[in-house]
Amino acid sequence: MDSLILKPAFGVQPPLSGQASGPPKSRRKLTEERARLIQNIQSAPRNFVAQERVKVSRSPAWVDNQLTARSVVVRAYVANGGDEIAVLPGGLTRVANDPDDLVVSMQSGGGSKDTWILANGTTSRPEPAQVMGEPRLADYVSPGVPSRAADHLFWLGRYTERLEQLLRVLRCVLGRVSGEPGAEDLLECRGLAELAAQLSVVPPPLCADPSRSELSQRMLHVLYHSDEPGGVRELLKHVRFTASAVRDRFSGDTWRILGRIEVDARSRPGRLPLARATALIHNLVLDLAAFSGMEMENMTRGHGWRFLDFGRRLERGLSVLKLLRAAASVELPPAAVLEPVLEIADSVMTYRRQYFTAPCLAGVLDLLLRDESNPRSVLFQINVLGEHVAALVADSKTASASLDRERIQSLAASLRSRIRDDAAVRDAEGASPPLLDSLSTWARNLSELSDQVTNRFFSHSLPRMS
Repeated sequence: MDSLILKPAFGVQPPLSGQASGPPKSRRKLTEERARLIQNIQSAPRNFVAQERVKVSRSPAWVDNQLTARSVVVRAYVANGGDEIAVLPGGLTRVANDPDDLVVSMQSGGGSKDTWILANGTTSRPEPAQVMGEPRLADYVSPGVPSRAADHLFWLGRYTERLEQLLRVLRCVLGRVSGEPGAEDLLECRGLAELAAQLSVVPPPLCADPSRSELSQRMLHVLYHSDEPGGVRELLKHVRFTASAVRDRFSGDTWRILGRIEVDARSRPGRLPLARATALIHNLVLDLAAFSGMEMENMTRGHGWRFLDFGRRLERGLSVLKLLRAAASVELPPAAVLEPVLEIADSVMTYRRQYFTAPCLAGVLDLLLRDESNPRSVLFQINVLGEHVAALVADSKTASASLDRERIQSLAASLRSRIRDDAAVRDAEGASPPLLDSLSTWARNLSELSDQVTNRFFSHSLPRMS
C-alpha cells in the first residue's frame, strides 16, 4: 500500500493513496480512510487498479506567463495494420498541474498537448503513398462516425432511457407509499411491491408482506447507494462514462445539461429523506427530458444521431414490454397495478382522454403496445427502429439487412394483428399464458435485433451491462 498508487478501474475519481502522513489529526483520518479502502478492495477487487510509483520526467511548461518545470507523461500510439504494427511518431503529452503531483492526471487539473517529432536535418521526406485499407465497417457506417463512437452513442441512448425508466418506477412507488394510510393501504402496498419485484427493483422476500416503511427504504437504497447493481448511481456512472467518450458530438448547451444531471445527482437524503428523494427524482427526470429534447432539436440527423436514438428506442420498447409483463405476472388481479403502470409509462392522461374509464388490461395493452400515435408504445418504437435500420444500412441487398427488416416487419405485424379476446386478456382473473408468451417473444425479438446491430456495427473491446 505504501509503495503503490491505487486507482478506480472505472470512472474518473482521483487516485487513491495508501500512505498516511501529515499532522496527527490528518494521519488519524487517513488511517481510517485506508482501512475502509482495504475493505472495499477486498469486497470488490475488480473495481481497483494498482500501479507502482514512477519518478516522472520534467519539462519546461508555460505557467503564469513564465517557463517553469512540470512533471510530464507521454502517451504513445501504436497502429495495428493486421499483419504488422507501427509505432506512430509523436503522441499526447500530459502536464501536471502542480509540481508536487505524484500522478499526472487530466482529472486532477492537468493539461495536455499534442507531441510532434521533428525529423533530423533540413531535408524534407515525402509522405509514403501507401494507405491502409478501410475496414469492413466502412461499408455500413458513415466515415464521420467511427465504430467506437457509434457504440458509445448507442449505449448512451440505452443508459439514459433505462435510467429514466428506473426513476419513474421509484417516483411512482415513493409517491404512493408516502401518503396517509387508507383502507386499501395493504392491497396497494402489496401490488406495488409485487410490481417492483417483477421489475427487479424489490427482492422477492420483501414483496411477500410489505409495509410502506420497508418499500420506501428500499426505494431510497436503489436511489442513493452506489453498491446497488443496476441502481440509479450505477446507471449515472455509465451515462457519465459513455457521454464523456463522445463529448465532441454534443453542443455546449447539451453538455451543460449532462453536467446538470451530475450536479443534481449529488443530492443526499437529509432530514426529510422521502421529500428530498422525490425532489431529486423530479429533477433528474426533467434533466433527462431536457437532454432528450436537445438531442432531438440540436443534433444533425446523421448516423451518430441515429445510433443514439436507436439505443433509446430499443431500450424504451424493452422497458415497456418488461413493465407490461410485470403487471401481468402479479398474483393480484392486473387491475390493481394498472394505474401505476400507466403512471410509469407517462400515459395516464392519454388513457383518460381515450377511454374515459378506470384502467382495464385490454385498454392498457392497446395504448402501450399497438397505439402508433403514442410515443411510449412498443409499436411506435418498432416503426422508428425500422426507419433507422433502413437509413443505417448502405447496401439494402445484403442478407443481414434483409433479416433486420424482416424481423421488424414481423414484429410490427404481430403487434397489430394480436386478437383481443377473453382467452388472451382476462381482466378480472389475471393475464393468461398466451399474453405472457407474446410479451416474452416480442422482448426476445428486440434483444436479438440489438445483438445483430451490435455485432455488425460496433467494436467489442469494452464489456457492456446488458
